Amino acid sequence: MKKSLFAVLCALCLMAFSAQAQNSSEPERFRVGPTAGLALSTTNLAASHAAVFGFNLGALATYGLGSGMYVESGLLFAGKGVKWTYEGDRCNPIYLDIPVNFGYEIPVGEGINAFAEAGLYFGFGIGGKMYDGGTGRSWSYWNTTWENSWYSGGTTNRFELGVGLALGVEIFNGLQIRLGYNAGLTKINTLSNSARSYDTYTLGVAWMFL
Repeated sequence: MKKSLFAVLCALCLMAFSAQAQNSSEPERFRVGPTAGLALSTTNLAASHAAVFGFNLGALATYGLGSGMYVESGLLFAGKGVKWTYEGDRCNPIYLDIPVNFGYEIPVGEGINAFAEAGLYFGFGIGGKMYDGGTGRSWSYWNTTWENSWYSGGTTNRFELGVGLALGVEIFNGLQIRLGYNAGLTKINTLSNSARSYDTYTLGVAWMFL
C-alpha cells in the first residue's frame, strides 16, 4: 500500500505543476496539492469509548467558482479508531475518504486568506486492525464479528458516509493550515445498537499549487 500511495502522490504533484503552468492567470483556477495531518477520532458513545490518534494523508483539488467560492474534492488515506474504556479493546481502521466540499475564502491581510468549507465525505475501508485489550491478540478490522449480551453476528460496515467542516488560513500563496471535523452518519456495524461511524478532528497542512 505504501508504494501505491507514493505513486498516487507523485501523479497528483505532476498534475499540480501542469495546472500551475496553464491556469495561474485565470481567476477560476484549478489547484491540486498534497495534504497531511494528525487526527483524533471517537464515536458518539462517549461514555464507553475513548478517543485515539490517527492520521490523514493524501491530496486535495479545488476549482474556483468566482467571488471567493470554490468546490473541493480529494483522495485521503484516513486512519481512524476508538478504544473501549471498560475493556481496553481498540480498533484502528484505515479508510480511503473522498470529500466533496463547497468553500469560501476571503482576504484578511496581505498574502493571507481565511477560508471555510462544508460538505460530505464518502469512505471505504481498506485496512486496519482490531486489538483485544485482554489478550493482546489482533486481527483484521474488517473480519471482526461484533457480539454482546443481546445481539450477535453483527458484521463491520465497510462503507462510511458523513458530513465535514473545515476552517483555515492560506499564506505564501498556497500553504494552508487546516482544522477539520468529520461526523460519521452511518453505523460502524450492522448491530441495531451500533455506534455511529467515527467523529474525527484533524489538524493539518496542505500545499496548493497555483
